[in-house]
Amino acid sequence: MPLYSYAAMNAQGETVRGTLNAPTLNDANMQLRAQNLQPQEVFQFSYDSASAPPSPAATPTPIPTGIPVAQHTPVPVDLPHAQAPAYDWTAAATQQTEPQYYPIVDTLRLYAGWLLAWYALVYAFGYYTTSRELPFEIPYLNGIYYSPLVLSFTAGSFLFLLVTSIHRLAGRGFVRGLLLGTIGIAAFVLYRVNV
Repeated sequence: MPLYSYAAMNAQGETVRGTLNAPTLNDANMQLRAQNLQPQEVFQFSYDSASAPPSPAATPTPIPTGIPVAQHTPVPVDLPHAQAPAYDWTAAATQQTEPQYYPIVDTLRLYAGWLLAWYALVYAFGYYTTSRELPFEIPYLNGIYYSPLVLSFTAGSFLFLLVTSIHRLAGRGFVRGLLLGTIGIAAFVLYRVNV
């Protein structure tokens, strides 16, 4: 059964909006009048109401009278289903859309942020397990918590996010990026040499 969206006026002069199921547009108008609502706009929202949200027709939401109802031209929907206009899938498939690519640095920043968040959780739980006596042991967590390789990845992720953030704040540019990248790599190498 089709789903209709409506705007109608109640007995107090307030505009209410909602949806209702009805076989035809005329039946939708009659249902509104049976609820003491004067239809202002009624148009078909969908052909199949099985996947539609529950109808709020039983409790319409009043709209303050000072706010105008949106003006639009309703589509004539009192057509049988067989005569309803169909969506042209071939035209939609042949339309050329420009692919949208994101810079590799933004993608790497996203992964580094998630990796850093994961390592922060590992270190928080690892510290908790070493400072308190727990009734159980998580060997996987302890292995990651004490791993020097994970500590290096954490430092690398943090330095990458720091350097790229400074690069954005400094106004970007190739030369600035190269200089900041060199500084970041040098800081990571200095860290690895001393740890």
